[in-house]
Amino acid sequence: MSEPDWGRLDNYSQFSDIPGDLHQAFKSLRRKYYIPPTTVRDPTRFGSVHFPEIAKLEATSVIQTDFLPRLRNRMNSLSSSLDLSAIFEHPESQFELMWQSKCDVAALLDQIQSATFVISSYHTPFQADVQHHMELKRLKMFTIREKIEGLISNKICQVVGDFQRFLRALLYQKQTLSELAVLKQNIDAGFTSSLASIDSTMAWLTPPVLELVQDGWPSQRAGMDIQLNKFLMIIDPNTGLNEKIPRFIGVPSRARFIGLSELVIPVIKLSRTFFHKLSNIFFEKI
Repeated sequence: MSEPDWGRLDNYSQFSDIPGDLHQAFKSLRRKYYIPPTTVRDPTRFGSVHFPEIAKLEATSVIQTDFLPRLRNRMNSLSSSLDLSAIFEHPESQFELMWQSKCDVAALLDQIQSATFVISSYHTPFQADVQHHMELKRLKMFTIREKIEGLISNKICQVVGDFQRFLRALLYQKQTLSELAVLKQNIDAGFTSSLASIDSTMAWLTPPVLELVQDGWPSQRAGMDIQLNKFLMIIDPNTGLNEKIPRFIGVPSRARFIGLSELVIPVIKLSRTFFHKLSNIFFEKI
């Protein structure tokens, strides 16, 4: 059987127009570790493949040796350029706030490294062929891997991008005061949206425990919540309506996802604190 239409799958798993370095890295990993189904009727074709240790190391290496160093350099360059006397002419009493902000940058990057390391361990290649791609898309059957990948490539990268946009605006001073105020408001709303999105994602990924007896599937189907139903089963388009059976995706325990959210959410909150600190220093001065 031929390989999937990677272009379609890449577009399907991309949540926004912010691809990010991690999304690109995982796209290449998906191709490298793809295992084609043996037959059209292969019952394991939708199963999650065990993520090889070498692939985990490779993903972590991309994060540690490429993404994080470049991110750290960019952020340190921006923060070290914030010469208060030259740019904002703050009184000396404000220097402590600025140095604390630099410490926040280092803490933020350390938390991003911890979060991305943990998240990368959840990533598994996804098996799907072109025949079933549209069925999956129609049902919005986003897998755990795609949800986690979305958190990495969009939420964290978006927050860092918001930092950079505002810092550049302050450093270059090309915007008017009203434009900066609007930018500040929009970025603040973005932080709130990011936190809400992560909260809803974690809730979506931790559904209540539901035991299904495969032999009793037809009689249980009518009383089951339809959205939870779609999450827990994969509908095989090759079978008739009455023959559709649940396919379990191997949902990790709630505790593991709670631990994951405890790493990701502080990254966003720390980012928001850092942003507020810098923007408040600026707006209080002018």
